Amino acid sequence: MFASCLSTAEGSLTVFKAGDKVKAAEINANFELVRAAAADAVTFEGLDEVYGGVTTEDAQASSLNRGFYHNGTPDDVETFKDVFSRQSQVNALGDSIVACSEDDTSCVIKENRVSVKCDGTAGKLSSVLTSPYANAAFLKIEIEGDCVEAMLVTRGAAFFSKAGTRASITSIGDQVAVFVGHYSHFENIDINGRLTAGRGSMLVLEKDVKIVKDAQREGNFTGDLGVYATEGAFVKFGSNVTVEGSVVIGNATVNMYGDGIAISGILTVNGGSLEATNTANMLAGVIAPSINVVNGAVVNLKNGSFDFNNISLSSNATMNISSLGQTAISSLKTSEIFAERSSVLNLLLLKEINATDAKIVLWGNSMAYMSIEKDQAIKSIWLDSSSTLRLGPTDGAQFSVGNLSLGFGTSITSNNGEASNIVVTESLNADYNSRIQFGTVELASGATANIENGCASKGINADLCTGE
Repeated sequence: MFASCLSTAEGSLTVFKAGDKVKAAEINANFELVRAAAADAVTFEGLDEVYGGVTTEDAQASSLNRGFYHNGTPDDVETFKDVFSRQSQVNALGDSIVACSEDDTSCVIKENRVSVKCDGTAGKLSSVLTSPYANAAFLKIEIEGDCVEAMLVTRGAAFFSKAGTRASITSIGDQVAVFVGHYSHFENIDINGRLTAGRGSMLVLEKDVKIVKDAQREGNFTGDLGVYATEGAFVKFGSNVTVEGSVVIGNATVNMYGDGIAISGILTVNGGSLEATNTANMLAGVIAPSINVVNGAVVNLKNGSFDFNNISLSSNATMNISSLGQTAISSLKTSEIFAERSSVLNLLLLKEINATDAKIVLWGNSMAYMSIEKDQAIKSIWLDSSSTLRLGPTDGAQFSVGNLSLGFGTSITSNNGEASNIVVTESLNADYNSRIQFGTVELASGATANIENGCASKGINADLCTGE
């Protein structure tokens, strides 16, 4: 850039040859031309936009596909570009805020430690982040009272309540903070508004954090969205983290360590990844009314208790719920599992599946593997469109299924074919070209069978077809 601008000024420069007598004014004139060219070359126009993520980029990297919710519940999730654009408008309030100073007893900066007492005045934390006195690479910010903020966080910082108190941060508009490219930490604090992490930032909700997303808050554009992680961000949920609202993960990574993680809205993993696992001292514990895994996203849930009323997988999504170790310790509570469009569900050595009233649907070339330690009851299982169910019970454990239905091209197989894995208590249906491995499914007394088409296409073995 500089070379390009310098070349435009080249014609005006005075060229000296060896032996020439040179006047100081002539040299100074050349320096002035070079200085002017450099000024033209170095511009900060658009730097905030690049740092904040509002420049044009690859559509796939910058999009969350506007959200996906099974059962027809739409939600218009903004891109990171939209988020930053709105936040920049709110941040204009910061022009009238006096930076935290040595004379301000309610805001004290000493090396990397900051003490802030908030009284409802807008922007006190923002003033800390931009203060000329905050020279440390990472700030530890102790908060007392309620801070009113709309922060753009582009430096490392930790936010926590003063010892013996419970502080809070309340948003201006609909979100408290947007995080870009740095590490941020929250602990023992209430967040009244949305947190957005993007562009390689690391957001850690360590423990005892409560996020309340008021859907009626002024400036709300995204329903009840409480946490939004996108574009390469990493977000950690520690123990006792509550989100009163939804969480969206789009092309980002979220890890959940410990128990007491509760989300009151929908948890969506769109093209990114989610992992929840135990720590050295406790099993994982995650609860949400609905989890949606879409567009190649991967979810791994290990060694814990997981409660999702609705589980929805779509478009090459993968979800694994497993127990690691010698004994089954993971459990799942659900009322519906719906996997479609080449998605994969693995339930590996589960101690318990609380799904007595649940239905499991595999559709569109999807697959499921289900391994249990003891007998479990499921209301219904429906396979369709070339989908596959593979079973892996241990110690003779069985699934008791009310209604089992196999559509065209579907199959049920087992790692343990010596004993029945599924006992059908109400009805069994099998269409053409469906397959049930010999001995895997049995009919309880009084159960009905509509399997003529499956028997005719030789996919249902003689143990079920004999005597029809």
